[in-house]
Amino acid sequence: MSEILSQSQIDSLLSSLTSGVKEMDQPEQGTGKKIKDYDFRSPKLFTREQLKLLYSIYENYARILSSYITGILQTYTLVEIIEVEEQQYYEFNNALPDSVLMGIIDFAVKEDHNEEDLVLLDFSEDIGFCSIDRLLGGSGKPLEVDREYTEIELGILEHLLKGMVNLMKNVWFDYLEIAPRLLKLETNARILQGIGADENVVIVVMNILVNETQGKLNICIPA
Repeated sequence: MSEILSQSQIDSLLSSLTSGVKEMDQPEQGTGKKIKDYDFRSPKLFTREQLKLLYSIYENYARILSSYITGILQTYTLVEIIEVEEQQYYEFNNALPDSVLMGIIDFAVKEDHNEEDLVLLDFSEDIGFCSIDRLLGGSGKPLEVDREYTEIELGILEHLLKGMVNLMKNVWFDYLEIAPRLLKLETNARILQGIGADENVVIVVMNILVNETQGKLNICIPA
């Protein structure tokens, strides 16, 4: 037999109906659980385990890169991974300055039928000019004047980035057989093509320290 409501319960129910608001139990406070907003219009495509795996891969890449750049520039260099996060491509692209040094990379994944498996590598301007100065016999100081790279400077940096890109196959070897190659350098972030604005990407953010010059290295991997 169903439970019979008391008069006070009936009055409370009628009151909530007439006001258009139904009384609900308040959630317990102090449970320690954090609630994060989820946008169903742009669902996440990478699991937490996949992001952890990418972090591990590029943490190893950072160590190899430190040794490589130290050998090329003949000066102390430290590369450290900061974070790996998923976002949409337009968020990454909008955060870039108009003038950049962007390496367009073809990952060339074996047994993948896509014409090109594009990955982007964004190289900090401070580190770029610092590397040029060091490679040309200087002490490795960043350029104080804000200007674009010359054709000769781009040629010097292209040689450096080709070596950096080639090292990626070493850290992916246990998971994926790739033959990455640098297709070209781009200095304007607004005309980059090949990745849709709403496409999900993973951004690997690294910090580079060359002597006392500090900058960022961002790797953008489409889903």
